[in-house]
Amino acid sequence: MNTHSTPHDPAPGGPTDLDRQRNADLLTGYDYNKTPGGITGYAGQDLQRIARLDLTHHAVRTRVGPPGNYKAAMTCLDDDTLVLAVCRQDPDDDLFKLFIYESNDRGLIWQQIAATNLAAKEPSLTRTADGAILLTAQHADFRPDSQNVGVIIARSTDAGRTWTRADIPPSQYPKNVCLDHDSSLLFLTVGPSPDQIILHRSTDHGQTWTQSTGHLDWDRDRRAKFAEIAILRLADRRLLAALRHYLPAHLNEDLNPTVRGHAFADTVLTESADNGATWSRPRPLTGIGEVHTDLLQLTDGRLLATYVNYHLPFGACAVVSNDNGDTWDTDHPYQLSCSSFWPANNGWPVTLQLEDQSLLTCYAANAYPNDPPAAVCEVVRWNLAP
Repeated sequence: MNTHSTPHDPAPGGPTDLDRQRNADLLTGYDYNKTPGGITGYAGQDLQRIARLDLTHHAVRTRVGPPGNYKAAMTCLDDDTLVLAVCRQDPDDDLFKLFIYESNDRGLIWQQIAATNLAAKEPSLTRTADGAILLTAQHADFRPDSQNVGVIIARSTDAGRTWTRADIPPSQYPKNVCLDHDSSLLFLTVGPSPDQIILHRSTDHGQTWTQSTGHLDWDRDRRAKFAEIAILRLADRRLLAALRHYLPAHLNEDLNPTVRGHAFADTVLTESADNGATWSRPRPLTGIGEVHTDLLQLTDGRLLATYVNYHLPFGACAVVSNDNGDTWDTDHPYQLSCSSFWPANNGWPVTLQLEDQSLLTCYAANAYPNDPPAAVCEVVRWNLAP
């Protein structure tokens, strides 16, 4: 058996060449064309170390709806009502549709309030300055005759019970939409080339949108690919963005496109001090197989990045920055959930900070791998260490 990684193998983690080689040896012997997302469980892991678990952090975990509920997004209304949009496969047509839930007790009990006709996945929810809720999502009608293109944009003026829909041109969906300091709405997508980031702005609470193209400091492999951009307006007015970064060495044409996913991607950060006209050179935030990053600035000034592990131990995680995102305490992640991988993906975590300063994270997990539907949507209410 070959004892070295091939260009198709997920990149091994580790701080030294020797660590990375030992981790590469652990990744050999698999046919990555046969595994969803190229995942083995070791992808991106630095296995040349051990971890000490700290089980002292109490949390409250609850389920949202029935098994089969999948990736979700949340927002909080002025009256502290929580609204959550989750996708679930419709047995009538096998399409993923969005269902809306609400909670009036900080996430303990969730009640379904709407079943939409939106065939969509990977949602985001944002409370707008006029009191409406804005939803974005990826089209999930992948049938050959589908006419769906662009990003789904929908607004609700009755707390999520009914939605008015409009689509916009970009084919990429964002991780989130940011309510800016001037009450405008912002989200980011990638342009036609890897050194372009498109800023989408709405000054009428999400009803119409303008686009401007910014330059990303990127002179590396031109075949690199970015996606699923999260945006955060920092207290110092800079824009911070987390980009899902697909490793260019694994974009070979002979690699099955269905595996060019989680085991071949990480998350990088970039920032802009000129409202998206230029973006700094991307720097690593997570390791390989750690994606779906959500960014949040806490009331005490710290930053929280919530993401999902697509390697052992699968599940939602979070790390903290004390210096506006310049450095992150990646040696001490919070493991917010545990999940099996197969037969469905997990992740897409979203975190809110509640009035009592506690944190609420929603995520998808695979709780029933041998008893379909495997996926569930859960929320966990937790607190950071001081």
